[in-house]
Amino acid sequence: MPTHRPAKHYDKGSSPAGWTTVVVILAGVLVAAAAIVLDHPWLVGVGAGVALVGALAGHLLAWAGWGDPPSFRSTDDEKRNAAWKAGRLRLHPHRGGPDTTV
Repeated sequence: MPTHRPAKHYDKGSSPAGWTTVVVILAGVLVAAAAIVLDHPWLVGVGAGVALVGALAGHLLAWAGWGDPPSFRSTDDEKRNAAWKAGRLRLHPHRGGPDTTV
């Protein structure tokens, strides 16, 4: 009899906190990049400050409950993580990823 395996859930971060973080940081980086091209050093600092504010806003929004709830992990992922922590999981020699034969 086959055992039931839960479907894997991939958290893509589609939440108000995630989108706010991405949009504000992107705006800050674009301002800083334009300032570099236009040779306005003070505006580079403004763009960097906007990016830092975006990161802080994302954390605050997630803390306030506007982020995604924690996602579950399948039992395969839990077993792989336990094997990695115990030193029984090695990196695959050709791909650089974990050797899943454990």
